[in-house]
Amino acid sequence: MNDDNATRLLNQLADRVPVGPAPVEHVIRSGQRARVHRRRTTVLAVAASVALVLVGGIGVRQLLQPGGRVAPVAGPDATAAPAAPAGTRLVGIGHAAIAVPEGWGTNQTTCGKPTSNTVVIDQGVVPLCATTLPQTVSDVRLQVSPDLSNSPEFTIAAPINIDGVTARKTSLQCTSEGSLASHRYRLCTQSLWIEQEQALFTVTSPHARTVRRLLDSVRVDEGYVAVPLTYNQESVRDAQSFVEAARAEGLQVQTRFDRTSTSPKGWIVGVDPAVGSMLKPGATVHVTVSSGAAPQSGHGTAPPATVSGAACPLTSNVQRLEVTRTAVSGNGLSFDFPRRVTIRDPAAISTVVSALCATRQMPRGAVYNCPNDIGPYYRLAAFDGPTAAWTVKVGATGCGMISGVGHRGRWTTGRMWHALATAMGVRPPTYQTLAGHPGT
Repeated sequence: MNDDNATRLLNQLADRVPVGPAPVEHVIRSGQRARVHRRRTTVLAVAASVALVLVGGIGVRQLLQPGGRVAPVAGPDATAAPAAPAGTRLVGIGHAAIAVPEGWGTNQTTCGKPTSNTVVIDQGVVPLCATTLPQTVSDVRLQVSPDLSNSPEFTIAAPINIDGVTARKTSLQCTSEGSLASHRYRLCTQSLWIEQEQALFTVTSPHARTVRRLLDSVRVDEGYVAVPLTYNQESVRDAQSFVEAARAEGLQVQTRFDRTSTSPKGWIVGVDPAVGSMLKPGATVHVTVSSGAAPQSGHGTAPPATVSGAACPLTSNVQRLEVTRTAVSGNGLSFDFPRRVTIRDPAAISTVVSALCATRQMPRGAVYNCPNDIGPYYRLAAFDGPTAAWTVKVGATGCGMISGVGHRGRWTTGRMWHALATAMGVRPPTYQTLAGHPGT
């Protein structure tokens, strides 16, 4: 019997077999069992093929035709993260995630305004300053928002369905942002809130289609969960709170301590995978926690040699720290403490130095447009003899900048102002007091 006769007989046999619906579920279950017991794959496949012919699931003619082979059924995905659409990465809160282009940065902002296409998440304290430059890039902001049901924008928003979960989306708003090189720039924004996940996604872009495309990529998948935020409502990166939040989401946490960090003890220094990364429950998140400033010889506790990847030239083993206030006359500000205060306590000096060195550097190449600066600034001069070992200038208004800590400016922080006011003996030890308006 030649091949043509064999084919003709097999086709005739197939025509006599009644063809019913294909048992897809049976095939999938068989394929999954086959992955567990690989040595039985061949036997099961042959038996399944014979059974399919006998019950009429798939005709013999179909199996013999080109492209008629049954594709192998894939087993469960063993990877920790879900597959993102090509060229994107997933960033989320809870079980909700949005797909953003891979080339986008994270928290690439100045004075709260993005300097390049970026995701903004877990940013902490944002320095306040003004800029008149129009926004010409896009950004996606993720926030934990437990209740927006009474917000005017979301009250009028019609509910939509995303993967079986109710969400609300505001209307797309496009307004004129400003001009640059005689061209008008339009800025569009739209928000999506998923109450079940307490997740708020806000997209802003000069292009309306970019806003729509990004928000349309939001998905909710109970099989994955995002690495939670590190900053709490008080803008503190408390490690214990983060560990509790991560474990509540079903994630495992491994903690290691950094003895070189100048951050307060228990302060989160780093998280891997990054905040917002989508993982399967049971995956492990590695958290680096500060154990406090590293002790060195001399007075008190000195900061490490490097802070935030750049040299910090300040040393705390000095005899005294002289703080001098300079302010524009006639600005209406009032102070009930001396214009010059000398700090001699080694522990207090160490606390101020650590707080200064822990501040964040300003981005390279950025252009800042600060409001009119008529408030005070403080000159800190450290003496270990007749001449100053180092000096630092701290601005209380304007963009709130620090100069003298390394080659680039830094942003002031609440922790820095509290440390300085406490060391000076100012009451209450707050930024408002040092800025000249303690009643606010």
